[in-house]
Amino acid sequence: MDSWDWIPFIRSNWRLVLVTMVSVTLVVAAGTLFMAPVYSASVTLAVRPLTVDKPFDYPTAYQHGANDTGELIKSRAVAERAAKELGIGVDDLGPLEVQVMEKSSLVEVTAEGETPKAAAAAANGVARAYMEENAERLDASARQSQRALTKKLADLKGQIASLQRELEGARLKGDSSRIATIQDQISSTQSGYEQLLQQWQNLPASQMTLATAVQVVDEAKAETSPVRPKLSVNLALAVAGGFFVGLAIARTKQSLEGYSPMGRRDDEEDETEDGAAHA
Repeated sequence: MDSWDWIPFIRSNWRLVLVTMVSVTLVVAAGTLFMAPVYSASVTLAVRPLTVDKPFDYPTAYQHGANDTGELIKSRAVAERAAKELGIGVDDLGPLEVQVMEKSSLVEVTAEGETPKAAAAAANGVARAYMEENAERLDASARQSQRALTKKLADLKGQIASLQRELEGARLKGDSSRIATIQDQISSTQSGYEQLLQQWQNLPASQMTLATAVQVVDEAKAETSPVRPKLSVNLALAVAGGFFVGLAIARTKQSLEGYSPMGRRDDEEDETEDGAAHA
């Protein structure tokens, strides 16, 4: 059956096709209206690298930082923290979509909910939970660094005190070569001590810098339009689907009745051929 053969076929079965289209459309419309709407909301985070060795490494560092943040946001720890702060179960948090903007340091987190406010609260809650987790992780790292520096400072201070005692002994003995050697050692150790002390004093400031490595650019806002179901889309699909289902039913019906899908044209051609044969 070519495209032209469908025209008489549809004309002879238009009632069946129309009834099928209307029926399918009504069923889909009713189902769509009774489906619970799902809303979504998105929050955007900006990530900046903590340390960059060379200026031209900034684009790569920003992208890597954003990629790492995107993976960490999807972690179980962040989900559990967000759910706890929102007062819901982890399974009730709903699906999360994390998108890292290409060639940028922006990360977009999209959450879904049964109401616009629930979707916005979930997205903002996940972002807030990640920032808290990130701050605690960096704080723990800073505290560990502080403890390590404190121990090194104490060790160097002890070494300086020991060298000073050796220096006093060398002076009492009048050992000039030994005195020069010990003084060099004290100078070198004192320099290392001062550098470590500077790092130790800068830890609080660096800790604050680390804690603000991730910031919220745009908070999630409640959107009044649901992401699904989409009534207009479903109706369009229902009309198209109903049309083809109606054609399939009509063709099956005529096949069962022994009627050619090509309609009356086949009957007319058969009658013509029979008349020619009798002649």
